[in-house]
Amino acid sequence: MLSTIMTEIDRIRETRLLQVGLNGNKLSLCSQAPPRNISGFYFLYTSYSLDEIQSCTPSPTTKAVEMNRLASLHAHYAHTCEVKVMDGNEEFWLVYNGIGGSSSPEYGLRERLLQEFRAVDETGSLAIRGSSLNDLSKWRYSFVTIKYDRQDSRSCDLPNNWYYLDYGKEIERVWRLKNGWPLLCRH
Repeated sequence: MLSTIMTEIDRIRETRLLQVGLNGNKLSLCSQAPPRNISGFYFLYTSYSLDEIQSCTPSPTTKAVEMNRLASLHAHYAHTCEVKVMDGNEEFWLVYNGIGGSSSPEYGLRERLLQEFRAVDETGSLAIRGSSLNDLSKWRYSFVTIKYDRQDSRSCDLPNNWYYLDYGKEIERVWRLKNGWPLLCRH
């Protein structure tokens, strides 16, 4: 059954490629973004080259991922993720994935996605806007929703008998075993 879930996650991930933008100086997810306070998996892609990532200046925020260091450490290992997608004529490669979900609205999938782009000290994140890789047109994201627990009555992408609380970390781990370790993931 887990292989069926992995196939479904990849099917959705490949067909749901979305942009992050700015509304004034505030980050804005497109209208197809995940709703607030929902659980799921997210995937970040970039068209920045490996050389650009390895030579970038990461965000100075204290909890920011040192993207340049991780890219240099992970780049040439056989099990580094090599998933690529096309958006128009531009190729994007998957460099990060994670999970988000909670019974608290501030820790849902949507909020976790935004944290990866913000340059604040809220949580460990890529803090993309605070780095030299801050051209949002060079980034895309995808997501797959999953019910938080058995009491969650919302419609989600994955079947009803799979719950974030019970299987979220396991699904993330197996996805990485299947597809490789994303370049910018610490753990």
